[in-house]
Amino acid sequence: MDELGLHFFVYHFSTYAWAGRCPPQNITSAFMRRFGEDATLGSAAASVGLAALSNIRKDEAILRGARQRYGQAIRIIQSTLRSKTAYQLDGTIKIILMVALFEIVDANPTSKLSWIVHLQGAAALRNRSPRGFFTKNHRVQIMFTFTWIFKYFQTGGPFPQELEGWAAPDIPVEANDDFPAVSLIEILLKFIRLRATLAKGSDQPMSSALTEALACEMQLEGWSTSLPAKFGYREKASTDTSQYFYGHFHLYEDVWASRILIHYLAGRLLVNELILHLASQSDALIEQILQTAHARRTIIQMAGDICVAAASQPLFPEYISLDGRDYMSLNRNGAMPPLSGVFMFMYPLAVAATATGVSDDLGEWVLRTLDHIGKTMVPRVHPPSTPKIHLKRLYFSGKKERTHTGQKTLEVNIMSVMTNGPVAAVEDRS
Repeated sequence: MDELGLHFFVYHFSTYAWAGRCPPQNITSAFMRRFGEDATLGSAAASVGLAALSNIRKDEAILRGARQRYGQAIRIIQSTLRSKTAYQLDGTIKIILMVALFEIVDANPTSKLSWIVHLQGAAALRNRSPRGFFTKNHRVQIMFTFTWIFKYFQTGGPFPQELEGWAAPDIPVEANDDFPAVSLIEILLKFIRLRATLAKGSDQPMSSALTEALACEMQLEGWSTSLPAKFGYREKASTDTSQYFYGHFHLYEDVWASRILIHYLAGRLLVNELILHLASQSDALIEQILQTAHARRTIIQMAGDICVAAASQPLFPEYISLDGRDYMSLNRNGAMPPLSGVFMFMYPLAVAATATGVSDDLGEWVLRTLDHIGKTMVPRVHPPSTPKIHLKRLYFSGKKERTHTGQKTLEVNIMSVMTNGPVAAVEDRS
């Protein structure tokens, strides 16, 4: 059963195009290799795969196996943290992230926010960790910080304590292409600090807040035009408009860079939503028109780019060329499931679908994508079956919005995936 769950986890939740095709010795991801080297981590990951598989098959035996492995992982974490002996920090954090991901996939209605408790536990463990750990694992700290930033986007409220005193990790010279991720974090931290200030009802003038938001937008625009080569991608076209948004997709040069770009797209969209809101309250009419026009154009562009990028996540030339096949034939012959790995980008997709001014086509494409994910990866996510759905825009409070369509209510309930990015759950409630 461990093998069954782990296979489902890698094949359905991985962004790598080689998932399920290449022999284990060819897997280049250190994280994936750890599943074979660390039985506890492998079992925790298997619990996630089994939980998803049990939802698809409606198989209680598989679900019991998933929860049994989840329980074992929890007990091991507790025992490890109580132990007076030194524990392996890297492995423990990864196991915590797996049990958090299990909570999201299992989607037990009695414990909807349990994943946050695990996230807070990982944050506490991080704070107890020696500085040298993040010197050697700077990407762990970077992705962990992005997770907290996106959690704040969903919940709002005061500035997160976990992000107070944030300091850039030590990045070795040979990894200098990772510096853009750090500079992006610094810009987004300024943005959420501004949002936190506005949320607590400060007497900051709207003109001052607008100036700060515009500064974030300018910095994000500058960030996007000064990226190293590994952040590049080739844009391609396909006749498949169901899998790819308007038939467009990207071939990314680097897996890591593609993840950072998703964070940039969603973050910049939200910055411009705030600009739109603040500019609408500006007294200067001409300035208001100029600022709102730019913000609307940027929002629509970012929303479309998110859809293209999310559907492109399995497509990386270095992996696709392993067996000599091209990217188009790889998808036509079903060697990997359509939108494999897009599970990790459900939150940015929800942000895109609920953005100001986006087309009905975009919203409907996102709903079809979420429906596909719900049927193949996380079936406790149930998008509605009504033919015409209008998604109501999420506002800055982070509260859940509901859109009424006849007798149906569409609830957008957004949550974060702990490992590589965010998740949104869409529930249809009669």
